Amino acid sequence: VRHTSDHVEFDASVHGGSDFSPERVLQGKLAVSAMQVALRGLPERTRDIFVLRVFEEQKTADVAHALGISTRAVEVHYAKALALLAAAVRDHRG
Repeated sequence: VRHTSDHVEFDASVHGGSDFSPERVLQGKLAVSAMQVALRGLPERTRDIFVLRVFEEQKTADVAHALGISTRAVEVHYAKALALLAAAVRDHRG
């Protein structure tokens, strides 16, 4: 209703199309599912550290302080999580 005159109808020749085929969308969804399964399969402390670092965007030192461990231990757990998640995606792609 607001600013109806400002709206234009979508035209792929003007606005560009999408190269996301249904197969590509499905592959993406399956990759996300594989990552979720892998994330749930991580040891609890490793998963907690990954979540704090990635999803809550906390710094290594802050995570270490919150969990009462060294920053090196946080780095080791984080690297382990990254490696396992990367392997899950790699294995998913076959």
